[in-house]
Amino acid sequence: MKRQNVQDAFAGEGNPHQEGMRVAETGDEAVEFNVVSGRVLVVVPAGTADSEVFDLQERVLGELRLEDGTVLSFTIEDGSTGAQISTTLPSGGKETAHHPGLSSIDVPATS
Repeated sequence: MKRQNVQDAFAGEGNPHQEGMRVAETGDEAVEFNVVSGRVLVVVPAGTADSEVFDLQERVLGELRLEDGTVLSFTIEDGSTGAQISTTLPSGGKETAHHPGLSSIDVPATS
């Protein structure tokens, strides 16, 4: 996992090394996880050519296993604002966050 202060990534924004500790822990952080395994499901009209799958997608679902064992599931609907996500922690296998859905297609767990 890698963290970076979003404010530090932009030129011209405040720099905690110049402005002191007061601004060092303000703003947002980008937290990057490595993806260990996973899959993506793309829903398209029947008969869509392989070369047009991402151009004609109606829904994209995915399940990604992250470096810490967390499984991140997501659904993105064409024409919608935002996405739905849920996470399942490796210990106990309980779902920790679920945002009810636009989709009735279930993405099975990866093996």
